[in-house]
Amino acid sequence: MVPSSLQAFDSHAFREVVHEINNANNLAMLNASLLQRLASDLSPLLGMLAESHPDMRLGNLPLATVRKELPSILASLGTASERIRVATLELRDRTLPLFDKQP
Repeated sequence: MVPSSLQAFDSHAFREVVHEINNANNLAMLNASLLQRLASDLSPLLGMLAESHPDMRLGNLPLATVRKELPSILASLGTASERIRVATLELRDRTLPLFDKQP
C-alpha cells in the first residue's frame, strides 16, 4: 500500500523527479571535481601571490585563507553531492516497490 503522502504521485512522475535531481547533482559532482583539480593546480600561484600581496582578498577573504581553505570547501561540495546521489538511489529503491504494489 502506498502511503497517503505518495498517493497523488505515480511511479512515472516519481522517476522523473529522481532523474532530474540526479541530472543536476551529476553536474554538481563533475564541476566539484573539476574545481578541485583547478584549485590544486592554482595553489602554488596563490601562494606566490599571497606572499607578494599580503593584503589581497578574494571573495572578501584574505588570499592566504582562500589558499588554505579552498581544497576543503571543494571537497565538502563533492561529499555533499555524493550524499545526494546515495539518498536519491535509496529513495528510489525504497519507494518504487510501493508503487508496484498498488492495485
